[in-house]
Amino acid sequence: MPVGMDFQHSTVTGFVKNPSFQKWVIDPDADTTAFWEGWLYANPDQSAALQEARQLILDLRFGTDYAANQAMIEVWQQIQAQKTAEPVVYRQPFRQRSMFRIAAAVSGLLLIAYAAYHYTRPEPITTISTRYGETKTLSLPDGSVVTLNANSHLSFPATWDTDKPREVWLDGEAYFRVQEKKGTGQAKFSVHAKPVTVVVVGTVFNVKHRKKRSQVVLESGKVNLLVQQTGHREQQVFMKPGELADVGESAPVRVRSVDPASFTSWQSNQLVFRKTTLQEIATQLEETYGYTVTFTDPALPDKRFSGSVPAQQPDLLLMTLSKLYNLNISKQNNQVTISPR
Repeated sequence: MPVGMDFQHSTVTGFVKNPSFQKWVIDPDADTTAFWEGWLYANPDQSAALQEARQLILDLRFGTDYAANQAMIEVWQQIQAQKTAEPVVYRQPFRQRSMFRIAAAVSGLLLIAYAAYHYTRPEPITTISTRYGETKTLSLPDGSVVTLNANSHLSFPATWDTDKPREVWLDGEAYFRVQEKKGTGQAKFSVHAKPVTVVVVGTVFNVKHRKKRSQVVLESGKVNLLVQQTGHREQQVFMKPGELADVGESAPVRVRSVDPASFTSWQSNQLVFRKTTLQEIATQLEETYGYTVTFTDPALPDKRFSGSVPAQQPDLLLMTLSKLYNLNISKQNNQVTISPR
C-alpha cells in the first residue's frame, strides 16, 4: 500500500505527495504499475483527481529525489494559497502560455530599423529585444525560428537576399531552429556572439552570450565554431550533438558532453537543473530576472541542486531552495539575500 495515502479521502495533493504515486508517474516498475492500475480500476470515481495529480507532477518535472519533490509540492501549496489571499511576492512579467508547448506568438516585437550598419550594411536592420523575465519567439526572413530568452537582443537584416549569407547578431541567449537552405556557400547560417561565430546549415542549438563569454549547446545537426580570441589566431571547433562549448575572451575553448535539455528547457517555459551550484543558479536569476543575489555564508554558493520549476515562477525555485537547504531567503525589490538559518 502506498505510504501515507488516505484512501477514504483521496485528493490531488494527497496523490502528488505520495512517493509510490510519484514513482508510478516518473519511474514506474512492475509493482507500482500493477498497484496503481488496480487501484484505479477499483476506484473509477477517483480518475479525475488522479489524472490531475499526474499532470501536476509532469508539469513540475519531479525527479527521483523524493525529498526534493516533497519540498517542491509543499512550496507549491503555499504559493497556491498566497494567490488567493494576496499578490505573489516574486511575480515576473512572463508571457502566459501553456505548460505543454512553446507559444509561437510574435506580437509586440520591438522593430528598430536604421539606415546603415558599420558602413558595410546599407540595408535596414531589425532588432528584437526582451526585458527581464520575458521571452519571445519569432520567425526570421528565411523561415528559421528563434526563441529569445530574457534580457537579450537579436539583430538581423530586415530582408535576406537569396545570394547572400544569412547572419544574425546576438547579445544574450537564444534557441535556434535553423531552416535548411539548399545550395552551396550561401546556405550557411551564422550567429555572431563575439568572440565566437556559430556557423550552421540546418540544425537546432542554443547560444548564450553574456559578460564577454559565449556558450553553445548543440541539440541536433552540425555546428562549426569560428573563435576569434584576443591575442590568438582564429580557430575552428567542430561540435557534435550533445556537446557544449564554452568560449571566453582568452581562456582555452572547453567542449564537454551534456544533456541539452538542461540548457534549453527555458524556451519551453521550464528551468531544469542537474547538480547545479547555487552560485550558477544565482547567476541565472541575475541574468534572467534582473535580481542581485548575495550569499552571507561562503559555503552556500557551492551547494548543488537538481530539480525543475516553471520558468515564470522564480518564487517556487527560491522557496524550494529555502526548504531543502534550511536557508533564509529574503527579497526586497530585486535584492535577494541568502543565508543559513
